[in-house]
Amino acid sequence: MRNVDRVNVKVRQGTVSGVKEKLPNGNQFCAFRGIPYAKPPLGELRFRAPQPLERFQYPVLDCSAERDVCFSRNMFTQAAEGSEDCLHLNVYTPAPERCDRPLPVMVFIHGGAFLFGSGNSDCYSPEYLLQEDVVVVTLNYRLGALGFLHLPSQGIEGNAGLKDQLMVLKWVQDNIAQFHGDPHNVTLFGESAGAASVHLHLMSPVSQRYFHKAICQSGASVMEWVMQRDSVNRTRTLARLIDPAANSDEEVYQTLLKADKVELMGLMLNTLSADEKRRGLPMPFKPVVEESVGPDTVVPVHPFVAMQQPNRIPATPLILGNNDREGSIMMLDAMKKLDLYDNDMARMIPRTVNVAPESPASEQLGEEIKRFYCGAKGVTNETANQLADLMTDYHFGILANTCAELHTRYQQNSPLFYYNFSYDGELNMYKRLLQLSIPGACHADELSYLFLMRLANYDVKPDTEAAQVRRLMCRLWTNFAKHGHPTPADDQSLPFRWDAVDQPSPNAASEPFRLKCLEIDGLVPKMMVDPAKERIDFWRPKLSIRHNLMNTAAASCTARVVSGVIRGVTARLPNGRACFGFKGIPYAEPPVGSLRFRPPQPFKQHAEPVELDCTVERCVSLASSYLPPDSVGSEDCLYLNVYTPINPASVGPASDGTQTLPVMVWLHGGAFCTGSANSSVYHPEWLVEQGVIVVTVNYRLGPAGFLCLPSVGIYGNMGLKDQRMALRWVQANIGCFGGDAANVTLFGESAGAVSTHLHSLSERSRHLFHKAICQSGVSTSPIVFQKDPQVKARRLAGYFGCPEGASDDLVLETLMNVSPDVLAKHQKEALTAYEKTLDSVYAFRPTVEVAESDDPIVTEHVLQLLKRPNSVSIPMIIGVTDGEALYKINTFRQHLDRYKTDVTRFIPDSLNVPPEERAKVAQSIVDFYCGAGGISPETELQMSRIFTDIFYLIPAVQAVELQLNHQCGNIFFYHFSAETELNKFRQLWKIPGEHRGASHADDVCYLFSAPYFDTDAVGRDTRGWQLRETMCRLWVCFAKTSSPCPDEHEDVLWTPLTKPLVSTEINFSALNIGNECVKMGGLPTERIQFWKTLYEKYNFSE
Repeated sequence: MRNVDRVNVKVRQGTVSGVKEKLPNGNQFCAFRGIPYAKPPLGELRFRAPQPLERFQYPVLDCSAERDVCFSRNMFTQAAEGSEDCLHLNVYTPAPERCDRPLPVMVFIHGGAFLFGSGNSDCYSPEYLLQEDVVVVTLNYRLGALGFLHLPSQGIEGNAGLKDQLMVLKWVQDNIAQFHGDPHNVTLFGESAGAASVHLHLMSPVSQRYFHKAICQSGASVMEWVMQRDSVNRTRTLARLIDPAANSDEEVYQTLLKADKVELMGLMLNTLSADEKRRGLPMPFKPVVEESVGPDTVVPVHPFVAMQQPNRIPATPLILGNNDREGSIMMLDAMKKLDLYDNDMARMIPRTVNVAPESPASEQLGEEIKRFYCGAKGVTNETANQLADLMTDYHFGILANTCAELHTRYQQNSPLFYYNFSYDGELNMYKRLLQLSIPGACHADELSYLFLMRLANYDVKPDTEAAQVRRLMCRLWTNFAKHGHPTPADDQSLPFRWDAVDQPSPNAASEPFRLKCLEIDGLVPKMMVDPAKERIDFWRPKLSIRHNLMNTAAASCTARVVSGVIRGVTARLPNGRACFGFKGIPYAEPPVGSLRFRPPQPFKQHAEPVELDCTVERCVSLASSYLPPDSVGSEDCLYLNVYTPINPASVGPASDGTQTLPVMVWLHGGAFCTGSANSSVYHPEWLVEQGVIVVTVNYRLGPAGFLCLPSVGIYGNMGLKDQRMALRWVQANIGCFGGDAANVTLFGESAGAVSTHLHSLSERSRHLFHKAICQSGVSTSPIVFQKDPQVKARRLAGYFGCPEGASDDLVLETLMNVSPDVLAKHQKEALTAYEKTLDSVYAFRPTVEVAESDDPIVTEHVLQLLKRPNSVSIPMIIGVTDGEALYKINTFRQHLDRYKTDVTRFIPDSLNVPPEERAKVAQSIVDFYCGAGGISPETELQMSRIFTDIFYLIPAVQAVELQLNHQCGNIFFYHFSAETELNKFRQLWKIPGEHRGASHADDVCYLFSAPYFDTDAVGRDTRGWQLRETMCRLWVCFAKTSSPCPDEHEDVLWTPLTKPLVSTEINFSALNIGNECVKMGGLPTERIQFWKTLYEKYNFSE
């Protein structure tokens, strides 16, 4: 390059030497390429926030050519390119002689799914923008794991790539005036992931001060593909793919710090969950909500929350828009697997629709989506264009529309200009390069109407329509950069006007939103209203308002708990009042590393003045999960959720006389091996609106929660001890939420009910709560306690390679070295081959602990505890459903021969029948229930009643009788037989329609909203709705007053059980909760008497 072509500019770090080049119109411009803006993020700086660069390496830095891009795969060739020393930017400015005043500055952030791309001129050469007299800055930022790894325990707060972008904005403020740019007029713009980045900066208090206008092209922070899920667990998974022995977070960090960048890149996609792969979202590392709030925290709250905080965005004008056929770019892959979409359209349900993957409701909605988009033909080559529309809506359109609505409702200081780019011309370069034939503008097609794409080696003549559309686009974008309006009044060259979107009242949720939009389809764009209206109208009612914060008051809220300040979110209850939700609150230290299999340790104080983000639910326990599949599992799972109708900010000290609310603590079911407390199944809004605070708890499951090997100090019941730790947390903290620590009701269903009953028997637990509700589970059930727990632990270790006969120390070492997800997945290997065929036998369950156990739950048989006078002196509700074991019918249909050839399967483990009498007793059971029909397809309902009785009804009766005889405290018994549209577990178990009744867990959705089951679809005038109101009232009255019906004028009369006059008397008066009425009645006395006789004969010593 000749010296005459050089131009030097002095910046804070030294002098940069650029080059003069020619614009298409013949004028000159200056290019300064590859300017370092931060220290190279190498060595100990890998994964961390960028550090300022004090001085260049040389007094005059050659910036005539671009430097390395950030390490990634090339989008088009898939070859690895770039390096970790990549934090460079490029500055382009009109020649100095043409700059008689400071020029507007446009800073561009490239797209690429946070995985690939760069700001270099192969795709983003800005000559056509420069002809409009602006300064353009393009940049590189770290990508993939190098840019978005998250491991806060090791100081890796995440979002390093976003912080690189923020560092560029700071550099621009410090230096752009030297390039004739105006630091007081900076427009931040980007496309796809770059647009999502712009949107995150727009809502970030630390970024907003560095720019003044924003443009988001085909991307916004609320879109399906933007925010990372389960980020910490993903980081750990990545490390363990490199070194399976990386157990502690320190080992995880060191493994990743030393890993080769090529290896990191090659393994990133292996961290995707099955759900992410199914949804077609192959973007593992991307932005996160940062746990600590500091001077460089770009994302302190979830974007959905931030968007609904009134006037969070300052007076910054925004352009937002999409291309009309964005999804065409996804069709390259989709066309190879049309049958997968045709057979599983539920994969295209956005997460913002509150229907969980693989649920019955999702299957139904998937079919509805397929019919709407593809009609009767389904997904075929003929309907490829329609599938492209669905891809467009799923990835971009639905949530772009939502984003526009939220912005105009809540960010009314920020005018919004919305566009739809549908021009299909010669410069639709991505469509050309990828050889796409679907009509319309695909993703990224608008870019070549702003930038010259040099790698394509293609341009058009100035007099072509495409060239004129390019001039139009550059004029609109630079007008906006100059004036804050794309069609200012003084620009007479434009024969149209682009109007801002009208702003509805933020509190008028019922006021319809109308999206005014500029349709860019040629040389004369035109205003229109509601682009793709029919498709958006299809989705609008499916986007839940309450659960996804779509139209709520949605300000964040805070509470000060013992460990520090936590931040939650405000939503609306069904009655319109506020609910203050705090999700994912840690109540114990993560049980990882050396804490695996050990009792929980109290959560330590988090650093002040940091507010811990508790706006979204965190990971749940790893399990052999069937419900709900949308939950993210992790060994780091000890979190709880608090829902309160009282704003914690209004809660005064306990001595000020403020009335506090009763507290209800929920323990979820799932056979101690599956499930979670998260709101996909257990959203307590119907309970909260009746004036209680509800706490839902995640606890360890499977071997993580119930492995027992006392010889090496593993005493079992860790999951129960997690629950107790949560109860201690409630006692210490619930007052901060307006709750009464002296009025706590512990309630649960199935395994959660068993847990509740066990805590009522535990000396170390029962003082932590004051009432109990046990739904379909008590501790006397024969399927509660493990048999031979040490043998199971050794058998599981053997499956993972531990030699037979090894010491228990080696058994524990083996199990400690198994990754947590693999341990959970293979927990059934602790069972024998025969045990795997038994009914409701799960390997890891509670145990009776040895006396020297740490913080034990129970150290004696529960029958002994129940007979100890006045050990349980709290009011209780205990109940069952009438068809608990209807879920067994499909098992009978698949394996009927098992039961024919081995009738002893019907004898519960708790019945001590001598071996020589087992066959006879088993046959008597079959004869009593099935009669002459015996074991046959015709008697499958009767066979299910055997398991209803032995697992649920009879244990409940036994527990109640013992408590009536030996304890004090009222007991209210219920028998649930209702069957309405809220019996969602019947649907989950796929119970044949010819068998009526309420299955196990069918009472749950009468207490909780369950987006997983689409319970919001139940109409107000239905029996399900009415019965839900009744049950919530009964449960809440019990929590408030110790009686479910304290008022004699209540329409429901529910009286407590009375102590029998003689031990053999059966006088059970239960509240029968049925379809037509809720009234006192009896239980199946004949069946109860049958089992009483057997237990008296064979368990007389007990």
